[in-house]
Amino acid sequence: IKILHIVTILLCHKTIAVSEITKKQIGRPFNKKMTVIYNGLKPIDFKNEETAQENLSIKILKKYPKVTDILETKPIWVGTISELHKTKGLDFAINAISKIRENVIFVIIGEGEERKNLEQLIFKLGLSNKVFLVGRIENASEYLKAFDIFTLTSITEALPYALLETGQASLPIVASNVGGIPEIIDNQKSGILVEPGDIEGIQKAIEKLINDPEKSALFGQTLKSKVEKEFTQEKMLEKT
Repeated sequence: IKILHIVTILLCHKTIAVSEITKKQIGRPFNKKMTVIYNGLKPIDFKNEETAQENLSIKILKKYPKVTDILETKPIWVGTISELHKTKGLDFAINAISKIRENVIFVIIGEGEERKNLEQLIFKLGLSNKVFLVGRIENASEYLKAFDIFTLTSITEALPYALLETGQASLPIVASNVGGIPEIIDNQKSGILVEPGDIEGIQKAIEKLINDPEKSALFGQTLKSKVEKEFTQEKMLEKT
């Protein structure tokens, strides 16, 4: 794959990288042939919190009919939109959730080849009433306001749209300090960055956001302002 990347860049007049770190990783010999243009979003028509939670609750109960009582306790909703791939580090987030004593549920929207392994991990940790794999949902970003906290605990990323969508929804985020993620999130200013695979770090970051709702709200608003200023579809198209 690396060889094909190099050949592609050599054969092109110009190559677009979606983050500064991606450009840097390619290497100096190709810098003159590369330019960075960030991914951009158009405004998302979000469902409000109540509607989004109701709709997701219906989807959860279809797959997990025995968890009605948990949903009725009005838990803290931690969530993510992620393909179920090894590189997304969902096992780290699930392990972190297992250590949190507050009344939380973890909702994972997405599908992939890791489903069976994640289901086994959820069962092993006794989290069948706290962690829900709801599968792929059309226009999943519209449901983001169902969540109180968003996580993206990947071990590798370029510049994930999921974080831009979450920023537009004004949600506090716990994300891995990898790839272009630090170009979106300023640590402790517009979210919390943790090292990839750091289960304890993920746990503490989620707990910090739970226990400090004012700071959580500030993180969400700060990120929303940055996304609306720097990561618009209009700006992406203009630069392209």
